[in-house]
Amino acid sequence: MHNCIMVSFNYDLLNLSMSPTVEIVDLTKKIDSQLKERVLDPNREVKDFDDVLELGMYGASEFGNHDDFKFLEQFKNIEMKLEENTAFTIMSQQMATVRQEFTQKLPSPDSPEFSKALAEINKAIAYNPTFKSLVDGQNKLREQALKLIEPTVDFSDSLKRITQITTSHQQYHVAEQERMQLEVEKSEMEMYANQLELKTLAVKSKDAVFVSDFHKQLENDIQKHIVRNKTKPKVDGGTTYKQKQKLIKVRKKYDRLLLTKSHTRAKNILMKDEAWTLRTLNKNLTKGKKLLQK
Repeated sequence: MHNCIMVSFNYDLLNLSMSPTVEIVDLTKKIDSQLKERVLDPNREVKDFDDVLELGMYGASEFGNHDDFKFLEQFKNIEMKLEENTAFTIMSQQMATVRQEFTQKLPSPDSPEFSKALAEINKAIAYNPTFKSLVDGQNKLREQALKLIEPTVDFSDSLKRITQITTSHQQYHVAEQERMQLEVEKSEMEMYANQLELKTLAVKSKDAVFVSDFHKQLENDIQKHIVRNKTKPKVDGGTTYKQKQKLIKVRKKYDRLLLTKSHTRAKNILMKDEAWTLRTLNKNLTKGKKLLQK
């Protein structure tokens, strides 16, 4: 069967390559109508290569990425031409049959288990030997069609780029949805805070003790959510920048005192000025000396 399919397809490809009047559809003119309507249809599943291409083209148009759009458009044009090929359409029908056998097991779309079940079924379909063989067969036809218009382009690299484009779009939209959801939750926090303030004033006029006890407990409960401002980072084994400058200053003063005074007298002056014990002074003089040597 496959041999017959390949002969039929090669004949169609020969006609494609020899025809100087092949119409290339400019989908940029349709991106806001037919294609957009299909992509944004909530009931339409992304289940085949053509769906992926259209989803990627719509995303590329939304992001204003002309290069990605034109790249995907080339494959969309190939896909449209392949729909006229007998071999390709037969495999599409067989793939639809395999998919239907699996999706019969799906729960109702209203069921909370629907999304999870659909994901598991799609994974099972992708690894199904019959379905995988049909996908490989279609990809061979796509590769032959691509070689006719782009002889130097590697088909496997093209598939990787298609995956990268659609994956990056998906990641962006997931992140954007999470950001929007966060903004909604922040607004709800502020709304509840305002409601609490109004309720507090209403209850306070009748039972001030309850309100006081309530907010004392609330203050205690929210401490774990508060992020305190951190002090300046520690340096040199736990010494802050300000402390380091102080140690250097005291060490320099000690060195100047030694020019005219004894060690004991110089230390006595510093202990009085800094209100340090002799032990603390000796320790800090050593630290200051090390800092000056750096």
